Amino acid sequence: MAKTLDILRIAYIILVHKNPEQLARLVSRLNTPYCYFFIHVDIKESLEIYRSEAHLIASGRLHFLKQYDGAWGKFGILQAEVTALKEIESTKVPYDFVLLLSGQDYPIKNNQFIFNYLSAHRGKSFLNFSSMPVPGWNDGGMYRINRYHFTLWGKSYAYPPYKAPKSLRHKVFNFFFQLYFGKRTMPYGLKPFLGEHWWCLSKESVTYILQFLLEHPVYYKFHRYSLCADEIFFHTILLNSRNPSIQKNMVNDHLRYIDWTDGKDSPSILTIKDLDYLMQSPKLFARKFDLEVDAAIMDRIDQKILLES
Repeated sequence: MAKTLDILRIAYIILVHKNPEQLARLVSRLNTPYCYFFIHVDIKESLEIYRSEAHLIASGRLHFLKQYDGAWGKFGILQAEVTALKEIESTKVPYDFVLLLSGQDYPIKNNQFIFNYLSAHRGKSFLNFSSMPVPGWNDGGMYRINRYHFTLWGKSYAYPPYKAPKSLRHKVFNFFFQLYFGKRTMPYGLKPFLGEHWWCLSKESVTYILQFLLEHPVYYKFHRYSLCADEIFFHTILLNSRNPSIQKNMVNDHLRYIDWTDGKDSPSILTIKDLDYLMQSPKLFARKFDLEVDAAIMDRIDQKILLES
């Protein structure tokens, strides 16, 4: 048994938009007395269904968050994550890391391995990041922050528009929009950074983020009109930190196996044919899985990886 000082505690944030049974399975697999779960269910889903699936798991350590619109690219995803971090702080649960997952993630290492790995990297923060503009990206990805992105009557818009407006009505609207709102630039002179959504952050990094948001409220408001703000928001805060401890402890790795080989905007659904790749991967987690597509892959992971002593 680990000594008290050696215990590592993890606060998991899980973003869910489908498959309540899969959420219950994920929480059950990760559940230990030293884990806490903060779960965001997309506003389009019934919260009670997810509660009923998970209510017997992690008793007293399971927290459901206020629901937001978790549609791809929208501000609601970031709202959910910031709300989760504030909830973790306000509930005063003890933690060494906050680890962000989706409901379609699944561990590909057992809990003891995850415990040992993170224990050996205490104080580190793991997230994938690149300085913007990103080489090889359209506009270096800068279109995500130098345009206003918003939704009106269920339709998405960007201003300045990607294509020059042709109708007089659109030209006039575009003129007055830019006249009123002005040009978008990253507030506080921050250099923007971009990376994949998922991360595992140290307590020091989480504390720094929350303090930064208290002292720089305009930064949060700015990203209400960014595209995929969740892939910029935390990365930019941490990579601009003047705290040398945070800077030296940044690891450019989100600790996940993800298959992007199909060349689509969304990663491939992992199936039983991917088992060998998962077995050989050094990562802690993989995504994404779907019980409605292939439940057997998670059964095999349980048998071959997670239940190993």
